[in-house]
Amino acid sequence: MSLHADPSAGKPGTQNRPRVLKTPTRILVVDDDPDLLELNAQILLRDGYHVDVAADGLAAWDILQSQCYDLLVTDNQMGRLSGVGLVGKIHAASIPLPVILACGGEPAEPVKIHALLLKPYTAMDLLGLVKSILDNFVPPSPDCRQGHSG
Repeated sequence: MSLHADPSAGKPGTQNRPRVLKTPTRILVVDDDPDLLELNAQILLRDGYHVDVAADGLAAWDILQSQCYDLLVTDNQMGRLSGVGLVGKIHAASIPLPVILACGGEPAEPVKIHALLLKPYTAMDLLGLVKSILDNFVPPSPDCRQGHSG
């Protein structure tokens, strides 16, 4: 599922101005709790991001095989493939993708991530981490699949 907001929609004075099309930042949100998945997606969507969602780690991995993202926000505790397992696959495939891992505490397994989002968290916590990472992460290649063997 893909969600995208038009940042100028409904704002006064935008009807007569030419629209400058800017590619929105693409974020993949992964959570097996449908309510949290929808909530996190809506928070990011309202802030102007392009958001795709996946209901678990395996679904996310399938999506990452064919699409590029600027950021991954994933829950850790999921059936089929945990957030830590998903991050391991991303690193093994050399996909340069910053990751926010949401969980109730430090993961039991060591994992290289850009940020840990401790539950419970607020919308401001999520948005602050997303902005901080996107402002500071420079991908090593313009092609997200460079070095990716599938």
